[in-house]
Amino acid sequence: MKQNYFLYIALILVLTIIGCSNNEKVKSNESSPNQTVFRKKQKKDSISLKAKVYIDTLAILERNKSEGEYQYISEYSFSTDDFGFISPSELRLIRNEIFARHGYIFKSEDLKTYFNNQYWYRPFYSNVNHLLTEIEKENIATLLDCEKSNQEISQKEQFMVYVSMIKKQDFSGLSISLAAKFGEASLILSRAGAYEPEKVIFENSNDKIFIIYRAFYGCDDCPDVYLIREYDKDGNFKTTYELGTWLGDFKFESDSLVTAVGKSYVRKSFEESEPDDPEVLPDTIYYKIRLTNTDYLDIEKRTVGNNAL
Repeated sequence: MKQNYFLYIALILVLTIIGCSNNEKVKSNESSPNQTVFRKKQKKDSISLKAKVYIDTLAILERNKSEGEYQYISEYSFSTDDFGFISPSELRLIRNEIFARHGYIFKSEDLKTYFNNQYWYRPFYSNVNHLLTEIEKENIATLLDCEKSNQEISQKEQFMVYVSMIKKQDFSGLSISLAAKFGEASLILSRAGAYEPEKVIFENSNDKIFIIYRAFYGCDDCPDVYLIREYDKDGNFKTTYELGTWLGDFKFESDSLVTAVGKSYVRKSFEESEPDDPEVLPDTIYYKIRLTNTDYLDIEKRTVGNNAL
């Protein structure tokens, strides 16, 4: 009798433990109203974050259309002649810059390092073929052909070719890419204006080369602006010097002195004009510049009067 009593007590304890365990499982599967609201908020925040990332990505890719050293490759169609005197290694960078602007994730370590150092580059996609335009696809094929046919050439050699063409004033073999590399740009490649080399000055300089460029802006009334770009002997750009507008009559006084005469307009104020004048005409100011090359380029500009010299 006593033995049956203990068995009965043990059975009750086991059933009690099992019941408590099941109750805990049921409770754990039930969510409170606060938990449900929290989970919905988490899901909503996740969707909002994904949408923001997508919008930000589109904004970056749109901005990148005008970024990079060779952005014009994505805007206009080019032939193999347009890449003359450009080495295969540089052509490879030009070609891959197209992919970089679309956020391509590079696998090659050298390209990854190069583009990671470009402030505008953001890696987003492992494949960007669906983002390429027809012009970009055509130019990629052309660049691949040039990579196979062009010879390696150093920047210094490229620069000497360019300088030689300026001295001879023979640009028949000048490619668009080579011209753009050394500061020259056509109206097609530069929305700001076109830059054409006029002269190489101070050729006796041991470590510098100075090239006078004429800039014009595609309108009849726009003045031609003259500037000097300074390079080292390896073709590395150093700085730009503004000279003025409508320059002419360049004279090489010596190996270290060049003079020129220019003119600029000073707009009269309405107070100085007659009240019934239909137009306010400008005054013409003539000035003379002296370019002296000693240890550095010195530009002296002085007004020489209101009449042509």
